Amino acid sequence: MSLGTGGNYEVAYVSLVENGVGVGGCKNGPQVATSAGAFGLTVWGLGTAASYAYPAGGNVATLNDVVVPAVPR
Repeated sequence: MSLGTGGNYEVAYVSLVENGVGVGGCKNGPQVATSAGAFGLTVWGLGTAASYAYPAGGNVATLNDVVVPAVPR
């Protein structure tokens, strides 16, 4: 799914495991994502008593030069 109107960015949501059952042949454990271009990846999960999210992959780099200024209270 494209983000914005410029066509420079996309987002995808991929479900690997739902209710403890693998989706489309996937299962818990190591996964690999590749791309011809630079990309970022966030892993997230939901449970009955907890949730989590973290950046995945070890080759983290700046995606853009956008700076969001802090708003003083």
